[in-house]
Parts: sequence; structure tokens; C-alpha cells
Amino acid sequence: MGLFKNMIAVEPRIVKFPYEEGTYWRKGAKQGPDAIIEQIGRMRGYSLRSKKKCAYKIEDLLVASTYIPVYSKIKALDVIESTIRSIIDLGAAPISLGGDHSITLPIIRALSAAYGKQRFGLIHFDAHSDTFDEVDGFEYHHGAFVRHVVNEGHVAAKDIIQLGIRGLVRGDGLEFSDSSGIRYHSVDDIAAKNFELKDFILSRDIPYYVSIDIDAIDPAYAPGTGTPVPGGFSSRDMMKMLSQLYDLNIIGLDIVEVAPIYDSANITSLLAASILYESLIGFNFKGLQKG
Repeated sequence: MGLFKNMIAVEPRIVKFPYEEGTYWRKGAKQGPDAIIEQIGRMRGYSLRSKKKCAYKIEDLLVASTYIPVYSKIKALDVIESTIRSIIDLGAAPISLGGDHSITLPIIRALSAAYGKQRFGLIHFDAHSDTFDEVDGFEYHHGAFVRHVVNEGHVAAKDIIQLGIRGLVRGDGLEFSDSSGIRYHSVDDIAAKNFELKDFILSRDIPYYVSIDIDAIDPAYAPGTGTPVPGGFSSRDMMKMLSQLYDLNIIGLDIVEVAPIYDSANITSLLAASILYESLIGFNFKGLQKG
């Protein structure tokens, strides 16, 4: 509760991270940020779900793009972290458009530096737990960010809520999650509760960072992604769950793994843009009071 005393309402800022060097199967996520912004530019600003108008012009929220090194993955992650730190220093809440899911680790590192370790939670929509070990000697890939968030001590495992986990994995695929105490929930778990999140997000005493991998949503609704997994949320399910986060204190958001090369009629980037716009209208963005 102590952190809330130093938190105030802040404006969000949107930054594009066209980084896909954390993927090791199907690339294409570097085109995601531009595709999402293109779709959001065609949208109207009033939400029938929230009964509210967006208070912002998208062009006013966009942060100038930063060059991300292509040939040094570690340096690329460092650039992402420093970019997020600069947004926080401006007194804004970062909204990041990926890019692959490895960008979330440096984002959370920056938030942890600003807010303190284990002072906020993580709400993570994804088909995958992203707790996997190194691949070919490289540990900072898009399937490992949660593992590092826990091991580096940025977010307590008990304050990580994963929603939408499913599919086929190795036999030890959830071993790290089980041993560390991460709270993960399958699509079936959530469907059994009619997509009501009150039984899954138990603590409302801390602010949250929200990370949305577009593959949390079924490929029938979001085919444009590198690692699609059948049996996911519908777009309607996703919007219903998103609206239940409006009463939380949100310190940042990312939407990742949109890969337009695999899309059909732009429906994935359109969905991602809709999620972004509804979040801009409904989320209660918070930051630290300066001085």
C-alpha cells in the first residue's frame, strides 16, 4: 500500500519496438508496431463498451523511434530498457508495441528500477508460460522473459498472473512455473468462470504491468503471429477480460508478437489496435509523483 501514496494519474506514451531477434521459429513481429498504428489510425475515438471517448490523440502519444541494434541482442535489450526509463522519467506510463516477447524483460527491468523490486505485479496474457530455459546457448529469447523476471527478482512469483496458457509443450514445460509459485491459468480454467477474473487476480493492493501476447487469442481471430496455438480466447473473451482491468492501477502495457506476414485481411493487427485503443480509454494509468 505504501507505493500508492506516491502514485498519481499519468498520461501514457506509446513506443514502437520492432525487435524480433528473440524469436527462433517464425519471424515477422518486427512489422507489428507499424501495422497496429496503421489500423488504429482508422478507428473512431468513442468506446461503446466503456461509454467513454478517448482523451488522447494517438499522434500526441507516440514517442520518437529509437534505433535498436540488429547485430547485438544484448545491446538491443539495453536500448529498450533505457528508452522505457526515459518515458518513466518524463512522468508517463509506457505502452510498448512489439516486436517479440523478449522486449518485456528490459521493460520490466526499467519499471523495477523506478518502482523498486517486487513492488508491482504482472498480468500476462499468453498461450505460453515464457518460463523456458536457454535455446542454443541464448537465454534472452521470447520464450523466457518470465523466467528472468522471477530469477532477477523484479516481480514476486505470487504476483504474476498468467492467463490463457495452453497447447503442447515439453514434459517439463511448466516445471519452473510450478517450482517458483507463478499463478498460471488455462483457457479452460477461465472459461469455467465465464471469463470473470475476480477469482484469478486476487491482490488489488499493488499496481500492475500488463503484457499481452496476441497468441493468447485463438488463431481463428488472430492468425498473424509467429507461434499460434489453437484453443485460445475469442476476441470477445479478450475484450471482456480487458475491461475487468479498468479498476486496477496500471503502470504500463505491451502488446507483442503481431506478425502481419501471417495475417489474413489485417484482422490480427486490427484486433491488437482495438485492444490498444480500449486500453487507452479504460485503463487507469499511474506513475510516480515527481519531487
